[in-house]
Parts: sequence; structure tokens; C-alpha cells
Amino acid sequence: MMLRVSGALSANPVDVVSRLAGQVVEVRFKAGDAVPANAVVAVIESSTLAQRITELEAVLSAARKSLEANQEHLDSVEKQLARIDELYRQDLIARRDVDQATATVETARAQTELAQARAAQQEAMLTQARALQGFTRVTTPVGGVVLERHVNPGAMIAASSAIMTIANLAALRMKAIIPAEFAGDVRAGMNVKVIESPPQQRTLDGKVIRVERPRKDDGQAAVVEIGIDSARDRLQLGTSVEAAITLDKEVETIWLPRPVVISDGGENYVYKLVGERAVRQEVTLGESARERVEIIRGLKNGDWVIVNQLSLLKPGVRVRVGNPQRPVERNQD
Repeated sequence: MMLRVSGALSANPVDVVSRLAGQVVEVRFKAGDAVPANAVVAVIESSTLAQRITELEAVLSAARKSLEANQEHLDSVEKQLARIDELYRQDLIARRDVDQATATVETARAQTELAQARAAQQEAMLTQARALQGFTRVTTPVGGVVLERHVNPGAMIAASSAIMTIANLAALRMKAIIPAEFAGDVRAGMNVKVIESPPQQRTLDGKVIRVERPRKDDGQAAVVEIGIDSARDRLQLGTSVEAAITLDKEVETIWLPRPVVISDGGENYVYKLVGERAVRQEVTLGESARERVEIIRGLKNGDWVIVNQLSLLKPGVRVRVGNPQRPVERNQD
């Protein structure tokens, strides 16, 4: 069975935030503008970050000079140890002189390794700080349309502040109401065909994202949310669309002669026979074919529907049935 529902295209809003605190220098888009993915939307100036980088550059410069001095000292004491070792082999000096020179080299080597570690640490910290400079240019992870701009140039913002809100047009959605009796047959993950309203009438692929089933004490309708793959198409928010959901089970469709359905003030209803009285029953119409109309909600197979002298009927009036026949037809196509 094919369940058809209608609705309008919407999009989940995405906040584009600044990862840095500072002053907003530039905002490049305004509400209503189209923004491509990965575009720079704002520029932030962070005096704190700039000061931090300056401090780290000075500390790193000092650490490198200290490492250079320690390396020169190590080279010197290693050469001194080599000369002392040669003199020892010639029995010109005592063993304690070699041991003392060796200890001096080991101390110099340890100091050099410590200086290397300090310089490497400062260099890593500076690299990290410079990487943060890249966040002064705020980019959007998705393309879409700017729904709202939250800041203007000159504003001071905190880290994680929203710069603007963008509607992601690559992941559009629609919500639609479905009859409660179909709520159990529609589930997340089901494939959907979505058709634009004229004049485009393009067919798009979609999937059911979730179904909000009615409460037991409500039972009137359910809401289905459908995600639409629109990455390759230019679609506008608010566009009217129709979605066709193929249900797993086959359901017998109810058809009635067109004159049996009464239209009044935008509502459609029929008179149903309950006991010996006429009951006004609101119905939802589907397709029309050969003077018949499809009833997609309001009746079930087996209901008795009054088809004659409808102008004389009022809700609750007693009806005498001479030769009852079921006018509710079943579609066997």
C-alpha cells in the first residue's frame, strides 16, 4: 500500500560558533544570504592569544639559547675527557682524573638533554598556540542559508559564542500528519519518494527519521518526520512537497460513489448507519476515479453507509432500511 502525505520543507538549524574569545573584527554574511560549506563567516581578534604567542616565542628563544650553550659545554668536556683518557693510557695521570672528567661529561650530557626537553616542550606549546590562530577565522561546517546573525563587528564574545545560525540545505526535512491507524506501519528507516509541487515536480529520495505516535487517549493522528537527500538539488525552505511511503502490508482500499460524500465548509463526511440511526462521520479523501472516491480515513471495511435521500438526513435521525446492501467497495487492483 502507498501512503501519501504532504508537508513543507524545513531544515535543522546549525549554530556556527567561535572557538576563541575576543573581538569580532568582521562578519561576512547577513540573514538570508546563501553560504557555501567551509566558508569563512567571521574574523575574531584575540589579544590574549596574541600576547600568549609573543610570550611563548620569547621563552622558546631563551630555551634554544640555553640548549645551544649546554651543547657547546658538552662538546668541550667531551674533548677534555678524550685528552685525559689519552694521558691516562700513557700513565701520565691518575685514574681519579679520568673518573672526574667522566662525571663532568655525564653531568653536562644530562643538562643538555634537559635543555632539549625544555626547548621541545616550548616549541610544542608555541605550535599549539599558533594553531589556535587558525580559529580566528570562523568557518561554517555546512552550506545553507543564514537564518540569523547573532553578532556584529566590534562585539566582544566569549569562547563557544554563536556567530550565526545556518539552515543546512543539504539535509532538508519535512513533517507530515498520518492517520493513527497507520502509525504502527511506518517506522524509522523506511524509504520515501518525495515529489516537489509544480512546476518543478522533481522526485527526491528520502527516509523516515522518526514517528511520533499518538497517545492512547488521543488516537487521532501521528506525525512522521522525513529526511530528504537534497545535496545535489537546489531546494528552498518552505517548498510544498508530497511524500509517498510504501507500507509493507497490503490494505484494502475503501471506495464510495462520489455523491455519497457530502462536502461542507472544507470538511467531507458521510452518513453511517449505527444501529437504526444516522451518524455523521467525517472522512478523509484520496484519489478519484470513474465517479468514485477513495476514503483513506474515517471508515473501515464493513461499515454501513447511507446512500439514498441524503438531503433528508440529520445526525441521530432514525433510519428504516428496506433492503440493506453494503455500498463500501474494496479496491481489488
